[in-house]
Amino acid sequence: QPLPLFPRTSWTFAEKIAGGKAEENARYAAGQIWKGNEREGKGEQEDPYIRLAFRCVNDPLDDEWEKISRRVLMPIFSERKRA
Repeated sequence: QPLPLFPRTSWTFAEKIAGGKAEENARYAAGQIWKGNEREGKGEQEDPYIRLAFRCVNDPLDDEWEKISRRVLMPIFSERKRA
């Protein structure tokens, strides 16, 4: 099973949480990166490797994705604040 940790999407989510944004806002911002928009361009979900790895997953941005994003990336943001 592939690890649901997407570089841009997960980083955006963790960055917003670390910056004090509400979880809903962090998920929205991450969703914009994931789906893409006029400002950001193509979404991360369009990456061919991500599409292949997660082709059988209905919602890659689920609770497991959120837990892993927090576990892996929040320590980075905690250290950045201390520096």
